[in-house]
Amino acid sequence: MTAKCGTAMDGKLPVQRTDTSRRLLRSRQIMKHTLKFVVTFGLSIATLSGVLSPASVFAQQPRILKRQPTSCSCGQWTCPACQQQAPCPPTNQGASDPIYSQEAGIPSRVENAPSQPTVPFGNGQATNEQSSVIAPNAGSTNSERTSQSGDSAIPPSSDIDLNQIASNSRSSAGQQRQLGSAGYLNNAIEFQGDYFGGQIYSLNGTLIPSNNNGQLKLAENVSPVPRDRIFMNYSLFNRVPLTQGGIDVNRFSPGFEKTFLDQQASLEVRTPFSTTLDNSIFTDGSTGTGRFQFGNMFLSLKGVLIGSECWAITGGTSLILPTAQDTQVIDRTSLANTELINISNQSVHLMPFLGAIATPTSDSFIQSIFQIDVPLNGNSVFENNFNGQFVESGKLNDFTMLYADVAMGYWLYRAPNNCQQRGILGVIPTLEFHWNQSLTTADSVATDFGTINGTVSKFQNFNITSGVTFQLPRKTRLALGYAVPIGNSQDQLFNSELRVMLNRFF
Repeated sequence: MTAKCGTAMDGKLPVQRTDTSRRLLRSRQIMKHTLKFVVTFGLSIATLSGVLSPASVFAQQPRILKRQPTSCSCGQWTCPACQQQAPCPPTNQGASDPIYSQEAGIPSRVENAPSQPTVPFGNGQATNEQSSVIAPNAGSTNSERTSQSGDSAIPPSSDIDLNQIASNSRSSAGQQRQLGSAGYLNNAIEFQGDYFGGQIYSLNGTLIPSNNNGQLKLAENVSPVPRDRIFMNYSLFNRVPLTQGGIDVNRFSPGFEKTFLDQQASLEVRTPFSTTLDNSIFTDGSTGTGRFQFGNMFLSLKGVLIGSECWAITGGTSLILPTAQDTQVIDRTSLANTELINISNQSVHLMPFLGAIATPTSDSFIQSIFQIDVPLNGNSVFENNFNGQFVESGKLNDFTMLYADVAMGYWLYRAPNNCQQRGILGVIPTLEFHWNQSLTTADSVATDFGTINGTVSKFQNFNITSGVTFQLPRKTRLALGYAVPIGNSQDQLFNSELRVMLNRFF
C-alpha cells in the first residue's frame, strides 16, 4: 500500500504517516477529548468531528485553539501568517509583507517561506516537504497553493489526506473556509446583552426588590465559545421600577474569562456592583437612592461540544452566589426606626445553557444562547416578634426563568493591513433579540405586618439591543449598545439601557 502524507500544522516539521499510524493517532485524539469532556461536564462525546479553527482573518481576534509558536518577523500577534501557523518571511532576507486580498482582508500567499529540513520517518524514508499557505482562490489547485524549495514539493493532492492532520482535525475544505470563503468563528464578537432581572415584591404598597443590582445572565458581553480576556461591563438603566416612580441604576460588572483544556473550555467570573436603591427600605417611601451596593457573584463554566471552522455547539452552566446584602424593611413612623422584616439573600441559582455560533461568510455571523435559571433554594423571610428576636415566616423563591438570546452582526470595515498598530482596526454593527420568560409563578409570604406578594405573578419580557463594536489595537474591543423593551407593560424592567463594554484579550 502506498503511504500517504499529512502535513502537521502544529508548528512541528512535516512527517510522513502510514494509514496505520494515522488511524492510531486519530483514535488517541478521540479518546483524549472524550475523557476531558466526561470529567469536566459529565457528557459523553462519541465523536469530535473537527474542533474549532485557531486561525483568524483579523489580527486581534482571541484564539479558540492553543496558539503554537511561530517565527514571526513582526514580533506581534497581528500577523495573519502567524495565525495560520505558517512562518512569516524572515526580515534578514528582505522579504516583503504578506500580500493581502482586498476583498477578504487576508493573505493570499506567503512568499519566500523558509524551507523545512529533512525529517526521517520510522521506515528510514525521508521527505523535504514545505509548510504551505492555501490561497483563498476557489479555482486554484493544490499544486498552485504549495510553496516550494529547490526541486522538492508536496506531493499531489491525491497523496495528501488533510483530514488526518493531528493538530487541529481540519479538513481540506475546512482550510479553504479558514481563508475566508466560509468565515471564521472568531469573527463573531461578544453579545451586548439586555437584562436587569430580579423579582420585585410589594408589602402594603411598599416595593421590596429581591436584588437591587439586578440579576445577571450569561448573554451579556460574552461569546458562546471560550476566550481568554479581562473585561468591564457598564449599564445605565433608566427608570428601573425599584420604587414607585422608578430610579436610574448604574451597574458595573468587572470580570475575567480564562480557558483551559487546550482552550476548548473556560471559566468566567463577574463581580457586579451598582449605584442603586439602598438595601434598607423604609415603609414611608423615603428610601435612599444612588447608594453603592455589591451584587451577587456570577460564575460560568462552558466548553465546546462539537463544531468545525464555521460553526460550533457549546454548553455549560452558570452559577449565581448570594454575595449581596440582605434586604431590611424598616418602619420609620416610630422614633426608633424599627426593623420589621429581614429578607435574607441566600438563594443560589443554577443556570445550565446551550450556545450556538455560525459564520456564514467571512464578514457575517449569527449566534444564540438558550439558558434556564433555576433557584436551588429560597430567600428566608424573618419578622420582628418585638421580644428581641426575629422568627422565620417563610421563604420567597425567585422565578425559574428561560432566557433566549439571538445576535447577528457584520464586519462593516476592516483595516487593510492587520499588522498596523494604530487607529480603528474594525467596525462591527450588531442587532440582538432577547426573550426572558418565567416558568413559575411568584411566591408570597404572610407576616404579621402584611403579605409579601410579587408585583407580577408571571414575567414575560422582550428587548431589542442595537450596537456597534470597534476593534482596537493591542487585542482590545470597545462596544457601545442601546437596549429598549418592546411591548412590555408591568413586565418592563427599564425604559431604556445604555451599554458600554471593554474587552482585552490575552
